[in-house]
Amino acid sequence: MQNRLPTALPQSSQINKIARETGWLTRKRKILSPTVFVKALLSCVSCGHRSLREIAIEIGLLTGGTISKQALSERFNSKGVKFLKQIVVESLRSSLRSLPTHRLDQLSKIKRILIGDSSSISMHSSLVEDFPGSTNNSEEAKSAQLKFQFTFDLLSGQWLQTDLGPYLIPDQAAAPDIFLTVLQPGDLIIRDLGYATLDSFDTIGEMGAFYISRLPHGATLLARSGECLDLYRLASDCAKRPGDTFSMDILLGAKKKLACRLVIIRVPKHVANERRRRLKATAKRKGRSEPKKAYLAQQDWSFYITNLSEAQAGNAQLFELYQLRWRVENIFRISKSQTGLVKISGHKTNANHVRMLLWAWMLLMISMGRYGVFRLLELPAGGADPEIITASIFKSIERIFQLIAPSIELAAAGDIITLLERLSAQQAYHDRYEKRSRISMPQRVARALQIELSQS
Repeated sequence: MQNRLPTALPQSSQINKIARETGWLTRKRKILSPTVFVKALLSCVSCGHRSLREIAIEIGLLTGGTISKQALSERFNSKGVKFLKQIVVESLRSSLRSLPTHRLDQLSKIKRILIGDSSSISMHSSLVEDFPGSTNNSEEAKSAQLKFQFTFDLLSGQWLQTDLGPYLIPDQAAAPDIFLTVLQPGDLIIRDLGYATLDSFDTIGEMGAFYISRLPHGATLLARSGECLDLYRLASDCAKRPGDTFSMDILLGAKKKLACRLVIIRVPKHVANERRRRLKATAKRKGRSEPKKAYLAQQDWSFYITNLSEAQAGNAQLFELYQLRWRVENIFRISKSQTGLVKISGHKTNANHVRMLLWAWMLLMISMGRYGVFRLLELPAGGADPEIITASIFKSIERIFQLIAPSIELAAAGDIITLLERLSAQQAYHDRYEKRSRISMPQRVARALQIELSQS
């Protein structure tokens, strides 16, 4: 039986090379080869298995051999973290080389559409020293948290960039990372306000790429002539009714004076009222003063900045492009909830163990992206133009992740009978070394039937 999943990873020879270069592999191992270890972790994180016992059982299912959890624990170290992180790096490089080309006839000069975002996850409270998170104004209320940074290619669904970082470092500090490895001339990058800096926008333009962002609150707006603009008055005069749009070329920032295009869109009344309600509720919950009236009044509009000309993307089209960012964010959220990420991050263990599991999770996401699991466009048969998938992508992702672990295990065992035999043998082996005082199921049955168990 062919197992296609690992083909999205580096070849076994490359994985072995990385294992030696990072120091994780010092000699040839009969049971725990680097490739088997990586496959076992992918299988485990897909369904939330994270303990050493569960991972050891998974290795046994893939090989037919046995490894104790005590021996396995020695492999979860700082070198193992470097090993898995480097495999992620190599997989991302491979993703960049294999990106398909798409025709974007209506978006002149744009080759790819990249969506950048971040997401935080909560860790077990015992890991607060390794992963310090937010506080609630008291030492006792410290939490353990971690932040993911990631960049998607919108059309192919492939992950092009990902990293683990401290929760307390703001997204703006990570904004330039995309320039080093991912961004190319002709790319359109769409990110939220957390990444909005004038220097980043300027660099994107200098690289021959494009951006769409919401307008940073409180930013200074100037007409190209240098005259200061009143944002509320401009919006009130030029976009009076819901659905009205307006755009103009401006200079952004009192010092930087970044040349860009401002796009204003009047939103429906119920949307504006809901925005104001949330702003007031958030301020009350965090003990802040109520937002200023001028800022509340601006909630009648959406404000965007871009270096795309109106000929490249009209006002309504630019609004639709930015809304796609939320679709990808939802895909990331469902990826977290439908895989074992929550169980992994909440596991009480050491920092190296959880870091290796998290890098394995990201490796799984990259692999799934290579196979189009997160793809938002479909190429129908017969050479027709791409069209948006109308079926629920979330239900598809849920079912796909449920099949990952059984697929890897069955491909390794060859048939279901062999897999079941391996599972029975693994359970018996690890139950023998279980130190916790608990009564096994056979013992419970024997006690209920008042018979003696055979020790043969």
